[in-house]
Amino acid sequence: MSKSHTPGPWRLSLVEDGGIRHLVPIDATGTSLLTVVHEGGYDGGEATPFGAVYTDEDARLIAAAPELLDALRLLLSEVVFTGTAGTDAAQAAIAKATGQAH
Repeated sequence: MSKSHTPGPWRLSLVEDGGIRHLVPIDATGTSLLTVVHEGGYDGGEATPFGAVYTDEDARLIAAAPELLDALRLLLSEVVFTGTAGTDAAQAAIAKATGQAH
């Protein structure tokens, strides 16, 4: 059985690091789900930020977020307008988020 992502609710926290501002996801216990790292920038050059996610399961969920949003929008529109559900898109997005996509 695969591990699950960090339980919610998640919230965003504004973090300032060397004059650079980031929104960082925080779990229900107040623990950051990722670390933002900068390459360059502190000496006046342009900083290139990137995030290091702590767990593979959280990274999968974050990567699937756009598809999850699209699938939920489709599901809602089909339920409201036709009375049917767009379950294929929703199931594909959930499979991606849980690491069960092929």
